[in-house]
Amino acid sequence: MEVAYHNVDPKAQRVNIVFKNDFLTLSSQYTISGQILILPITGSGAANMTFYDSSFNYTFNYKLINKPDGKEYANITASSTDLDVTKAYFHLDNLFNGNKELGDNMNKFLNDNAKEVIRDMGYPVVIELIQVLAAEVVQAIFSVVPYDELLPP
Repeated sequence: MEVAYHNVDPKAQRVNIVFKNDFLTLSSQYTISGQILILPITGSGAANMTFYDSSFNYTFNYKLINKPDGKEYANITASSTDLDVTKAYFHLDNLFNGNKELGDNMNKFLNDNAKEVIRDMGYPVVIELIQVLAAEVVQAIFSVVPYDELLPP
């Protein structure tokens, strides 16, 4: 993952970072019962989502807090994330109670309609995951590195 763009506005206490990634694979357990696009879908089991040529836009606001060591540290107060994916691959195990034919056809449908599926199914999950991970990493840095060392005057 590489940083493609960043902007720090100390006066507004706002940071915007855009990460570019050749591919990102998320593996997890899933449970689904509902509809994707126009088709009903049910199942639970292992899930794989791989995103190719993606970019993640992470923006956050922060405030400065004083710690007992007498130094100021940044603390995230709000954040947002956006996602742009060129291509995606999905595979959900055990769809339709293990019916291989229905499951294979649904996985094919998911991959043939990947952009729409991302917006319908994967987007909220991926956005939440990226936002949580990014916030944890950034806040971990902010908690140990004083603000004046992050952004020297």
